[in-house]
This record gives sequence, C-alpha cells and structure tokens, in this order.
Amino acid sequence: MGMGYSAGFADTVSEKFIAKVCPKEYKSFVLSLNAEGLSIDGCAQAIQYGDFLEEHVEVELIKLRQAFERKTGLALFLSYQDPDHGDIYDDLEGAYWSVDGVYTYTKAGRKYQKEIQRKSFVTFG
Repeated sequence: MGMGYSAGFADTVSEKFIAKVCPKEYKSFVLSLNAEGLSIDGCAQAIQYGDFLEEHVEVELIKLRQAFERKTGLALFLSYQDPDHGDIYDDLEGAYWSVDGVYTYTKAGRKYQKEIQRKSFVTFG
C-alpha cells in the first residue's frame, strides 16, 4: 500500500470562546486535567491515539461538550494534529477544538444533495 498526503479540514473555535460560552464546565475540565498533570494538548493527544484518560477527565470533557452543544447547537470536539505528520502550510498544529453542525444546504443544495459529493485534495507545487 502506498503512502501519500491526504487532505483534511476543521471548523475551529478558540479556547477563549469555549470558556466564554461554558465558563463553569470549561473550568471544571481544566481543573480535572491539572489534577492529572495533563495539558489540553496532552489530553488531545491521548484522545487522538486512543490512550487511556482518567474517568473524571472524560466525565468533565463530556459535560463541557454537552453544555457547549446545549448552548450553541454545535457539537464540540477536542482533536490533535501531529506537527511531525503535517506540512509547513498547515493551519493547525497540536491540540484544537472543532465544531460540527456549522453548515446547512441551501434550498437548491437540498434538492440535489444526493448528487453532491464533497471531495478533498492536496497538491504539490
């Protein structure tokens, strides 16, 4: 099997915005990380690579995600982009918060949504 680049994208939000929308839940999540000697970056890496997180950290992250979705209507995710596997032109490096549920089809798009496929690509140049 060959190796090569693949494209990706994320609709991101800042920690500052998350803390503004859900101050109590964000603070509880950060305190749970601190209790384990973890940073947000370390937590994101653990999630990305399927490593074990302490139960109370997972619980606080779930509470934060649920509160954020309840208040904004957007699903919140903590993810990680490994800078050693990216490119110098990447907009992301390390931990990042992304949201889902941002885009909806227009009236015309809904009519043809079964025929429309989003494709991604990268180029060298």
